Amino acid sequence: MWPFPPPNTAELPSSRQEVRDIIRSDKGSLERTRWTRLLIAAMRGLAVVCLVRGLIEWARILGFIDVEQSFEDGEIAWQLSVVVFAVFNSVAAVGLWMATSWGAVLWLILTLFELALPWVVTGTGVTASPMHFLLGFFVLLYLFLSAMSMSERSQWT
Repeated sequence: MWPFPPPNTAELPSSRQEVRDIIRSDKGSLERTRWTRLLIAAMRGLAVVCLVRGLIEWARILGFIDVEQSFEDGEIAWQLSVVVFAVFNSVAAVGLWMATSWGAVLWLILTLFELALPWVVTGTGVTASPMHFLLGFFVLLYLFLSAMSMSERSQWT
């Protein structure tokens, strides 16, 4: 019992129907968490995308993709970028799925690095593509949803 006092059983709902009635009566809580729920759904969607992209990079390392050029024969800058994306996409996917701040930060850093890669590092074989515009859209979407979620939480706390 110590350090917690016993619960007052008179205050607890006695049936599942009473619990459902309590949840239905608090319609405002669903409206208050709309942006937060959208943010978590977007983070989980990004987690799936990151996991697939990480698996593609691991397949490239193991030789299942780009069989005409083996991983060992590639340039050092290309090898480094493939390894970095393979490891960090996989780790970011876990963090995004759990909707943690470190997962989102890792994903943002990784995405910004990938967006800047064609212009900063030469020899990686990466060029600007429509995928870069899609990644930029995902970054803006994440920033918008997180800002709306923060304002939503500050209003009802």
